[in-house]
Amino acid sequence: MKHWYAGLTAYWRALAPRERSGLGLAVGAVSLALVWSLLLAPPLRILRSAPATTVELNGAFEHMQRLQVRARALQAQAAVPPAELRRQLQDAVQALGSKATLQMQGDRAVLTLTELPSADLSAWLASDRGQGLRPVQVHLRRDEHANPSWTGSMVFQLPSVDAR
Repeated sequence: MKHWYAGLTAYWRALAPRERSGLGLAVGAVSLALVWSLLLAPPLRILRSAPATTVELNGAFEHMQRLQVRARALQAQAAVPPAELRRQLQDAVQALGSKATLQMQGDRAVLTLTELPSADLSAWLASDRGQGLRPVQVHLRRDEHANPSWTGSMVFQLPSVDAR
Protein backbone atom coordinates (compact mmCIF):
# COMPACT_ATOMS: atom_id res chain seq x y z
CA MET A 1 0.00 0.00 0.00
CA LYS A 2 2.90 2.34 0.74
CA HIS A 3 4.36 1.69 -2.70
CA TRP A 4 1.50 3.18 -4.76
CA TYR A 5 1.10 6.05 -2.29
CA ALA A 6 4.81 6.86 -2.45
CA GLY A 7 4.67 6.83 -6.26
CA LEU A 8 1.63 9.11 -6.26
CA THR A 9 3.29 11.50 -3.81
CA ALA A 10 6.46 11.62 -5.94
CA TYR A 11 4.36 12.29 -9.07
CA TRP A 12 2.49 15.09 -7.29
CA ARG A 13 5.70 16.78 -6.12
CA ALA A 14 7.14 16.56 -9.61
CA LEU A 15 4.23 18.57 -11.05
CA ALA A 16 4.50 22.29 -11.50
CA PRO A 17 2.27 24.42 -9.23
CA ARG A 18 0.04 25.31 -12.18
CA GLU A 19 -0.43 21.61 -13.06
CA ARG A 20 -1.21 20.81 -9.44
CA SER A 21 -3.94 23.48 -9.42
CA GLY A 22 -5.46 22.20 -12.67
CA LEU A 23 -5.36 18.59 -11.56
CA GLY A 24 -6.83 19.57 -8.17
CA LEU A 25 -9.68 21.43 -9.90
CA ALA A 26 -10.31 18.46 -12.21
CA VAL A 27 -10.39 16.00 -9.30
CA GLY A 28 -12.66 18.38 -7.37
CA ALA A 29 -15.04 18.73 -10.34
CA VAL A 30 -15.22 14.96 -10.86
CA SER A 31 -15.74 14.43 -7.13
CA LEU A 32 -18.51 17.04 -7.07
CA ALA A 33 -20.19 15.42 -10.09
CA LEU A 34 -20.03 11.99 -8.44
CA VAL A 35 -21.44 13.32 -5.17
CA TRP A 36 -24.26 15.02 -7.07
CA SER A 37 -25.17 12.07 -9.27
CA LEU A 38 -24.87 9.38 -6.60
CA LEU A 39 -25.92 11.10 -3.39
CA LEU A 40 -28.01 14.20 -4.12
CA ALA A 41 -29.83 13.76 -7.45
CA PRO A 42 -31.80 10.56 -6.63
CA PRO A 43 -33.42 11.91 -3.43
CA LEU A 44 -34.21 15.22 -5.14
CA ARG A 45 -35.85 13.35 -8.04
CA ILE A 46 -37.98 11.43 -5.54
CA LEU A 47 -38.96 14.64 -3.75
CA ARG A 48 -39.98 16.27 -7.05
CA SER A 49 -42.15 13.30 -8.05
CA ALA A 50 -43.71 12.86 -4.59
CA PRO A 51 -46.81 15.06 -5.15
CA ALA A 52 -47.78 13.23 -8.36
CA THR A 53 -47.12 9.85 -6.76
CA THR A 54 -49.20 10.84 -3.73
CA VAL A 55 -52.14 11.82 -5.94
CA GLU A 56 -51.87 8.54 -7.87
CA LEU A 57 -51.66 6.43 -4.72
CA ASN A 58 -54.57 8.30 -3.10
CA GLY A 59 -56.69 7.59 -6.17
CA ALA A 60 -55.78 3.91 -6.05
CA PHE A 61 -56.55 3.82 -2.31
CA GLU A 62 -59.97 5.42 -2.81
CA HIS A 63 -60.73 2.95 -5.61
CA MET A 64 -59.80 0.05 -3.32
CA GLN A 65 -62.04 1.47 -0.58
CA ARG A 66 -64.96 1.67 -3.02
CA LEU A 67 -64.32 -1.94 -4.05
CA GLN A 68 -64.21 -2.97 -0.39
CA VAL A 69 -67.56 -1.28 0.29
CA ARG A 70 -69.04 -2.97 -2.78
CA ALA A 71 -67.66 -6.38 -1.76
CA ARG A 72 -69.07 -6.04 1.76
CA ALA A 73 -72.46 -5.05 0.35
CA LEU A 74 -72.45 -8.13 -1.89
CA GLN A 75 -71.44 -10.34 1.03
CA ALA A 76 -74.29 -8.93 3.12
CA GLN A 77 -76.90 -9.81 0.50
CA ALA A 78 -78.93 -12.89 1.16
CA ALA A 79 -78.05 -15.79 -1.12
CA VAL A 80 -80.60 -16.50 -3.83
CA PRO A 81 -81.69 -20.16 -3.83
CA PRO A 82 -80.40 -21.98 -6.94
CA ALA A 83 -83.92 -22.72 -8.23
CA GLU A 84 -84.85 -19.04 -7.95
CA LEU A 85 -81.63 -18.03 -9.69
CA ARG A 86 -82.38 -20.37 -12.58
CA ARG A 87 -85.89 -18.93 -12.88
CA GLN A 88 -84.53 -15.36 -12.84
CA LEU A 89 -82.05 -16.26 -15.56
CA GLN A 90 -84.73 -17.86 -17.72
CA ASP A 91 -86.99 -14.79 -17.30
CA ALA A 92 -84.11 -12.45 -18.18
CA VAL A 93 -83.29 -14.44 -21.33
CA GLN A 94 -86.97 -14.46 -22.38
CA ALA A 95 -86.86 -10.65 -22.19
CA LEU A 96 -84.19 -10.73 -24.94
CA GLY A 97 -86.71 -12.30 -27.32
CA SER A 98 -86.03 -14.73 -30.14
CA LYS A 99 -82.42 -13.59 -30.56
CA ALA A 100 -81.36 -15.48 -27.41
CA THR A 101 -81.84 -19.06 -26.27
CA LEU A 102 -80.93 -20.67 -22.97
CA GLN A 103 -80.02 -24.30 -22.35
CA MET A 104 -79.51 -25.68 -18.84
CA GLN A 105 -76.78 -28.32 -18.60
CA GLY A 106 -76.46 -29.43 -14.99
CA ASP A 107 -74.81 -26.59 -13.05
CA ARG A 108 -74.16 -24.59 -16.22
CA ALA A 109 -76.38 -22.46 -18.37
CA VAL A 110 -75.48 -21.84 -22.02
CA LEU A 111 -76.83 -18.62 -23.50
CA THR A 112 -76.74 -18.58 -27.31
CA LEU A 113 -77.09 -15.22 -29.05
CA THR A 114 -77.98 -14.66 -32.70
CA GLU A 115 -77.48 -11.12 -33.99
CA LEU A 116 -78.50 -9.56 -30.67
CA PRO A 117 -78.22 -5.75 -30.92
CA SER A 118 -75.35 -4.27 -28.90
CA ALA A 119 -77.65 -2.01 -26.89
CA ASP A 120 -79.81 -4.98 -25.82
CA LEU A 121 -76.78 -7.05 -24.78
CA SER A 122 -75.19 -4.24 -22.79
CA ALA A 123 -78.49 -3.50 -21.00
CA TRP A 124 -78.94 -7.19 -20.22
CA LEU A 125 -75.40 -7.54 -18.87
CA ALA A 126 -75.80 -4.41 -16.73
CA SER A 127 -79.11 -5.58 -15.25
CA ASP A 128 -79.26 -7.51 -12.00
CA ARG A 129 -79.82 -11.12 -13.05
CA GLY A 130 -79.40 -12.40 -9.51
CA GLN A 131 -76.32 -13.10 -7.48
CA GLY A 132 -74.38 -16.32 -7.80
CA LEU A 133 -74.26 -16.20 -11.60
CA ARG A 134 -70.72 -16.36 -12.95
CA PRO A 135 -69.73 -16.41 -16.63
CA VAL A 136 -67.04 -19.04 -17.20
CA GLN A 137 -66.80 -18.90 -21.00
CA VAL A 138 -67.67 -16.18 -23.47
CA HIS A 139 -67.38 -16.65 -27.22
CA LEU A 140 -68.91 -13.64 -28.94
CA ARG A 141 -68.37 -12.17 -32.39
CA ARG A 142 -69.45 -8.68 -33.27
CA ASP A 143 -71.37 -8.46 -36.53
CA GLU A 144 -70.76 -5.14 -38.26
CA HIS A 145 -73.97 -4.03 -39.95
CA ALA A 146 -75.88 -0.77 -39.95
CA ASN A 147 -76.85 -1.76 -36.39
CA PRO A 148 -73.96 -3.63 -34.71
CA SER A 149 -74.98 -6.92 -33.10
CA TRP A 150 -73.43 -9.89 -31.31
CA THR A 151 -73.50 -13.58 -32.17
CA GLY A 152 -72.06 -16.38 -30.09
CA SER A 153 -72.45 -18.02 -26.70
CA MET A 154 -71.92 -17.37 -23.01
CA VAL A 155 -71.63 -20.16 -20.44
CA PHE A 156 -72.61 -19.37 -16.85
CA GLN A 157 -71.67 -21.36 -13.76
CA LEU A 158 -74.71 -21.81 -11.57
CA PRO A 159 -74.61 -22.77 -7.92
CA SER A 160 -75.42 -26.43 -7.46
CA VAL A 161 -78.80 -27.33 -6.05
CA ASP A 162 -77.08 -28.65 -2.91
CA ALA A 163 -75.11 -25.39 -2.27
CA ARG A 164 -76.73 -22.79 -0.08
